[in-house]
Amino acid sequence: MVDLPGSGPSALSIEETIARVRQYFGDEFVSGRIEAEEQARARLNARAGAMSTDEFVELGSLFNTQVVHGKARRTRFSPAFQGATIQRLTRNLDLLNDWTRRIWIGNEDDALTAAGELFADKEALPGSGRSYPSILLYLRNQERFAVWVDATEKGLRLLTDYAGRMRKDGRDAYLEFCAHCARLREIYNLAPQEVDAILSDVAQRARSKPKPDTWLVPDSFAFLADLRDHNDGDWFEENRERYRASLRTPFRRLMEEVASGYVAQLDPGLITEVKLGKVLAAIRKRFPDESGDYYDYYWGAFADHASKKTCSYSRSSIRRSSVSGWDSAPPGPSSEPRSPQRLSHRARSSSTRYCLRSRG
Repeated sequence: MVDLPGSGPSALSIEETIARVRQYFGDEFVSGRIEAEEQARARLNARAGAMSTDEFVELGSLFNTQVVHGKARRTRFSPAFQGATIQRLTRNLDLLNDWTRRIWIGNEDDALTAAGELFADKEALPGSGRSYPSILLYLRNQERFAVWVDATEKGLRLLTDYAGRMRKDGRDAYLEFCAHCARLREIYNLAPQEVDAILSDVAQRARSKPKPDTWLVPDSFAFLADLRDHNDGDWFEENRERYRASLRTPFRRLMEEVASGYVAQLDPGLITEVKLGKVLAAIRKRFPDESGDYYDYYWGAFADHASKKTCSYSRSSIRRSSVSGWDSAPPGPSSEPRSPQRLSHRARSSSTRYCLRSRG
């Protein structure tokens, strides 16, 4: 038995959220999605297991199609099923077709078992995440299944008593998610096509609320300034605990927030495990030079699992601010301070790097 609503954030009016989302989309909210879903089913019925890259791109476009006040948009599950995510998903076309056949063709229980394998092992089909197997199940049986992405997971946690489970729990974790979605639909008389929009809206609004600057501390920048003036191993060893408390730990917290709140949703294929050698760079230089043994800045980057190349969504430098202590700004000439919640994701040809420097 699933009880709704839960405590805490669910104190927000679910009825008001539903009304707001319905008003945003307009009269064709449900019907526009149904039409796109029917086209996607027709494609899968005709070609599942033998699709070309272009056909998968078109399928992803149908997954994302929705109508907002009469205008068709392809943003329903964005950034899933488009751009870098669909490119990563289609890299091994034979493997993708095989998994698509297993989930789409045959009995429902076998399809659920196959999807559970993908939920439990993200390397079984790189780029599939939870979104691809779950949308196939959703299109097979909307009364039983729901689309499982980061936004719907977070929204359901906020609205209900759903605590969530690790994706390694496979089909059992997914079925628990679906049970809570079904209960939400039952209580509030929602169409299957409305659930992901409402949950995503809740997640987005929670993410956009102002957060306190809890990551960095004033000594983060003071330490870097001192390191620039005393750049040698003896000084660093004497100040190692200060480095850990004032720079490494706060910056790791910041990067974890960027990873979970932004990067993971931009491209599920990017490494987001905030550890040294994966996202965090070493502060000690591999080849010391005349300026010293250590960098006088601290940075991290998000790279692709397969190529290990740094992604190209944005470059941001986090610098000291004369007003609030720190801000984010693109590298190069000085710019107006911006809050850490507004780190840019504009496409660029250069690396994505989050960098902490002392101004001066």
